[in-house]
Parts: sequence; C-alpha cells; structure tokens
Amino acid sequence: MMSLMKASTVASERVPTPRERSRRPWILFGWGAAVGMLILIAKPTLGPVGYGWGVFTVVGLLSLWLAWIDERTGALPNRIVGALGGFGGIQIVGLVLTGGVPTALGAAGAAALVGVLYSVLGFAGGVGFGDVKFAAALTLAVGAIVGPLAAYLVAIAVMISSFRMIVLALCGQPRRHPHGLSLALGGISVLLIALIT
Repeated sequence: MMSLMKASTVASERVPTPRERSRRPWILFGWGAAVGMLILIAKPTLGPVGYGWGVFTVVGLLSLWLAWIDERTGALPNRIVGALGGFGGIQIVGLVLTGGVPTALGAAGAAALVGVLYSVLGFAGGVGFGDVKFAAALTLAVGAIVGPLAAYLVAIAVMISSFRMIVLALCGQPRRHPHGLSLALGGISVLLIALIT
C-alpha cells in the first residue's frame, strides 16, 4: 500500500504542448521579421517575379507548418502565427517605403476586415481564436503581393471547410474540424493565382 502511495505522488515527465506559453515567445516573431527583411533587401535583385515567389515560399511553409500543428493538436501556437505576422508586417512596411502605399493600405485593410470577420465567428463559436490571429496574419502576408484581394482567401477557406464537412458527414464522422488547413490552402491559392496569371 505504501509503495502505491509513493508511486502515485511521483511527478510525471512534463511534455510541452502547443497550448503552453513559450519561454521566448518573440524569438520566432524576430526570425519571421528577419526573413522578411532579407527578402525585402533582395527584392531589387530578385525582381517582381522572384520576390513574389520568395514571399509565396515563406508564406506557404509557415502556413502549412501551422496547419500541420492545428490538424494534430487543434491549436495554433502564437509564436508561429507571430512569425507569419512579423514577416507580413515587414513586407507591408517595405511597400510603404518603396511607394506602394495603395497596395499596403489595401493589404492592411483586408487584414483588419478578415480579423473582424473571424472575431465575430470566434465569438459565435464557429472558429477558435487561434484561427482569428492566423487569418489576420496570413491576409497581411498575402496582401503584400495581392493587396486587398487577399481577403478572397476567406472565401476559399470557407469553401474548403464546407467540402471537408460534407466528406466528414458522409463518412459518419463529426463535422467539426480544425480550420487552419483551410486557411493555409486559401492563402496559398490566392498567392498562386496571382503569381501564375
């Protein structure tokens, strides 16, 4: 009996989860901003097409990483969303400094609109608040290339989520699912359409 009591009071090994606060939450934000600055500095060398594909690569990698985490855990870590937001923010600042003020304002306006729309959905219980931050940061980053048209990623994300819900219902599964993958695919789609047309 005594050995059972001792065994039950031994602390188990802690396993960090994405929902826990990071000890250094700003490090990935800084890395995202630094990568954004490097791409911005290389923009004259890359040209408009190379710059667009550079933004596409970074946004694609970060958003798919977030989607992968969301599918596994149902959470979107602020530190990675922050990296995407830092990257997008630097691109918007670069647009302002190089005379692309209308595109920058359109992107910032689209991100604000998407943030408000997703906040309403969050308060209604339709999405999580990680999705709200992810949607706003993704719209800002995508908007560096497409301006206010970045808001169209919401329509694509909703269509993808609706399709997933139909498939889940047909398979007899609960229809609720993480929304991060839908957002990631929506952002990647808008960027891809802009780059290949």
